Amino acid sequence: PYLLLAIFTTTAFIPALSVLFLKLSKRITNLDVTNREERLLPFISICCFYAFTAYMLHDRLHVPWPITSLVILSTVLIFVFGIISFKTKVSIHAGASWSLCGIFTSASFQLEFGALSILVVLFFIAGLTATSRLYLQRHTPSEVWMGASIGFFTSLTASFFLF
Repeated sequence: PYLLLAIFTTTAFIPALSVLFLKLSKRITNLDVTNREERLLPFISICCFYAFTAYMLHDRLHVPWPITSLVILSTVLIFVFGIISFKTKVSIHAGASWSLCGIFTSASFQLEFGALSILVVLFFIAGLTATSRLYLQRHTPSEVWMGASIGFFTSLTASFFLF
């Protein structure tokens, strides 16, 4: 339970606080970070928190490789989406949810645990996430497809090598 709390704190709670701090210090205009020019600081800070978490899990806490590799993969994805978002707008929400689908798809093939029901639920949730981005008019279909494709295929490919 302490490990999960530590991972949650360094990959969700503290990054959320850092984005809130950027908003309160007027370095970003809104929490949605809709302005592409303002995305640099949030992406750098979140990427640093994830990289620190991966380092602590691997070198200091000696957590099993599959767990550490997921944090490393998340760090890489944040970095990739950060770079892409400077050139074009991309749905990070779709990327993150479809990334989870890619990881579990890879795991189901490699580990042969055959959890088809888990995959169906994950794909359904990822589809709902992508649909919500369109419904809320936060992204265009091409931005959602780009995020979903990058998230899914990067995670699927990386998972084959990491596990």
